[in-house]
Amino acid sequence: MATDLDPNEEDAGALWAEIHRLRAAVQGPDGYETWQQAAVAERVRRVAAEKTLASMSADDLREPKNGTAWRVDWWNESARLMLPAGSKLDSSQSFKNGTLMFTIKRAA
Repeated sequence: MATDLDPNEEDAGALWAEIHRLRAAVQGPDGYETWQQAAVAERVRRVAAEKTLASMSADDLREPKNGTAWRVDWWNESARLMLPAGSKLDSSQSFKNGTLMFTIKRAA
């Protein structure tokens, strides 16, 4: 019995296809049932990252957490330069627009 609202109501195949199309449209990204769950999980990750960042101090920036693989070679009030082990700062140049350019070479 068809109604004025849905002319395909008697076609079970068309209804089934529409149900699956709509279900796929509202299904969340991989690993989540819904988009709402994905959004909540993203918010939780972002808040945790912001807390970690807020708890960092200047000393955390001067001394990297990964040991001797990187070292802080140059530091001022607004920037730092971290070089991989076995390399050295060869030269630096500053420009009028505030840009800094560094040349890094392997340590001999």
